[in-house]
Amino acid sequence: AIVKRYQSKRWTQQGVEVVIEEIGNRPTGAIEANHPLVQAAKAALTASDLDVRRAATMSSTDANIPLSLGIPSVCVGITEGADAHRLSEGINPALLPQGMQHLTLLTWWAARWLAGQENAPEGAEK
Repeated sequence: AIVKRYQSKRWTQQGVEVVIEEIGNRPTGAIEANHPLVQAAKAALTASDLDVRRAATMSSTDANIPLSLGIPSVCVGITEGADAHRLSEGINPALLPQGMQHLTLLTWWAARWLAGQENAPEGAEK
């Protein structure tokens, strides 16, 4: 709506025509907060000294497709970034070790869950 509003004021005066076309439609889905995979992701965050409240949010992610098909999924990142999709985009490399620990623990827990062993990996709790 914003682009349409401004295109008539700015671009048509200069002889430029803007056509807006939908190129994708990401389906939605959800996973219950008490699902073992969500609990594993939260436990791995805690074990990695990362803030669960700040990290655990619902968003449009690569997990949308499997979730829309009924496949339990979570999407995780291994660091924090800023200025997404801009020339100044960057990440915080200092958080990479914690992020990799989180990813490793989550992968371990997910494998155990898939194997029918829902317990946390030994020594992962803090």
